[in-house]
Amino acid sequence: MALSASERDHFIEQGYLRLDDCIDRATADR
Repeated sequence: MALSASERDHFIEQGYLRLDDCIDRATADR
């Protein structure tokens, strides 16, 4: 997921990066 700084800030505000972090952890466990 390649994002610009402003896009990243927007996703953080919306909570998407937290969800993506959970997905990253789940896939890393496999």
